Amino acid sequence: MLLSSAILYATYRLYAEIFQSYLHTGDENEMREFINFLYHAEDFPLNDEQLWLAVTVLSMIALLLVLSRSLVKHRRASASI
Repeated sequence: MLLSSAILYATYRLYAEIFQSYLHTGDENEMREFINFLYHAEDFPLNDEQLWLAVTVLSMIALLLVLSRSLVKHRRASASI
């Protein structure tokens, strides 16, 4: 969950700042990039459910890899004592 939240935050933060800048100041300098992002978001091959399932599965795999590596290091340290 933490990893998927971090990915979501990192992905959308820039575009949220561009949009907020436009709302508060009317600055249209970076709106072309924002509009391109929205246009290409329609072409994403996964629907919402598939995307979050993939992010969740990848996060769980990453968590399992970290835990297994930690256990291996812990066993090596215990064995060397």
